[in-house]
Amino acid sequence: MTYYYEALAGARASRSIGRQTELLADLAAVYTQDMKQPQKAKDLYAECVRLNRQMGDGHSLLSSYINLGAIYDRLGLYDSALLFLKEGLRVGKPLEAKGIEDLNNLYNNLGNTYYYLKRYDESIAYFYNNYLHDLATNSPSRLADVWLDVLNLADSYTEKGKYDSAARYADTSLLIARQLDSKSKQSDSYQILSKLAQRKGDYRKAWDYQGRWYGLDTALTNSETYKAVAELEQKYEARQRENEKLVLQAEVTQQRFHSRIMMITAISLLLVAIAAAVAFVIKRRANRKLQETNDLIIRQNERLSELNSEKNSLISIVSHDLSTPFASIGMRQQLLQNEQDNLSPSQKKALDRIGQCHPLRREADPSYPRRRKSPDEPEQDPAGKPRPPHLRRERDGRFYPRRRPEGYPAAPGLPQPVRVFPE
Repeated sequence: MTYYYEALAGARASRSIGRQTELLADLAAVYTQDMKQPQKAKDLYAECVRLNRQMGDGHSLLSSYINLGAIYDRLGLYDSALLFLKEGLRVGKPLEAKGIEDLNNLYNNLGNTYYYLKRYDESIAYFYNNYLHDLATNSPSRLADVWLDVLNLADSYTEKGKYDSAARYADTSLLIARQLDSKSKQSDSYQILSKLAQRKGDYRKAWDYQGRWYGLDTALTNSETYKAVAELEQKYEARQRENEKLVLQAEVTQQRFHSRIMMITAISLLLVAIAAAVAFVIKRRANRKLQETNDLIIRQNERLSELNSEKNSLISIVSHDLSTPFASIGMRQQLLQNEQDNLSPSQKKALDRIGQCHPLRREADPSYPRRRKSPDEPEQDPAGKPRPPHLRRERDGRFYPRRRPEGYPAAPGLPQPVRVFPE
């Protein structure tokens, strides 16, 4: 059914009316014969009628009307069935006159519909017309068609109350069924004979025919049951094999899925490991370079410390070596300043230049800014060195040799008082 509906959807999409009518007729036959759902088949046949009208195909429209009438008979809607069959008769008569169509199937359905409506004269007329037509043909199904015609005639005559005609056609149907060696046809013939005997009041024959009919029908039922069971077993085994195949396919699909997941996981882990290794190498190189840089900075700092120590040592040595000459120059410059009256202008100018260049001027000149000293800080000379112990500082800010007591030797290197003459 799924494939049928998929094909029908494709035919509708392509707007192929002929293909749609074929698929609709097949679907309706499946619903009628296999699924026992004539109501759904009715809707499908009605759509077939609509499409065949649109397409203008007389043969297909006639078949649709016949099928639709038969479905309405099965549903018990005999008036509607008669309406559609008459429409089929209107469409089929011109085709029969041209020798294009054979309307025996339509006539048989019309006879059945009139039979259900208890209009037996009309049903007998259509059945008899088919009977004469089938007797004149030489088709392979001629005997089977004649058997059906005489069986319908026997049933219609029985319902109408003409038992002689009914008996003649009923016996003929049983003879043809035996000739065809068909158990099912014999069973139907015995059923009509039992009904006829019951209507005539011959209950012994009715009982006998009913027993034979029951025996054949039971055998047929059992045969059909066994056949149905065998078909069900085959279908069950086929379904079981299909289910096993589906299970295997699902397992294979699941294994493939797991394999893909494992492969993706392994690749992901490999990529993560590679990325971690690359990051580790890069970090290691960066750390190594940083360590090298740190070592270089440490060595440079050590070298700078050494140079700074050497510089401080050199400054200390130079300061120590120059402190005495500077002190002597300062004292002599102060002595000369005290004797400025005796100096010439050029000598005074030279003396001022010496005072401007000498570092002791910072202490003597009040224009230079002074740093505040703590009480505990020792006095320093203008060069920034601690005051020598053999010098003293007066109120004018100048340093003068300390007075030594009598008998105390002079400090080594202390300059002696010198009198400066202008010449």
